[in-house]
Amino acid sequence: MIVLLGCSINLLASNKHTNGTHLSTGGVVVEKAIVKDSVLVSYNDLRLANSKLIELNYEKKINTTLRSIIVNDSIIIQHYKSNSALMNKSYKKAIRQRNIAIGGGVVFSIVTLLLLLK
Repeated sequence: MIVLLGCSINLLASNKHTNGTHLSTGGVVVEKAIVKDSVLVSYNDLRLANSKLIELNYEKKINTTLRSIIVNDSIIIQHYKSNSALMNKSYKKAIRQRNIAIGGGVVFSIVTLLLLLK
């Protein structure tokens, strides 16, 4: 809206010295002259667009760091899973060895008592 108002005011003021036709959209068609493409944009719109571009740049940086964090976390989780699997295997092996040692000791003591009593 700001752009159309500023454009139509400037075109009406400049139309006094040139031959041109005004359109309903605010544009001017100049006959037998070279027309350059230009648009009048307010500073507030430029500031808003610039802030959005800066925000997009920061979001891209944040997304790249977030992706690297996610990759690092997934690597850490894989190492944790493999380490916990190895610890579980060694834990089960130690429990099995303990049970075998206790069972062997019980069997040895029973055999010893039976041999001593006979």
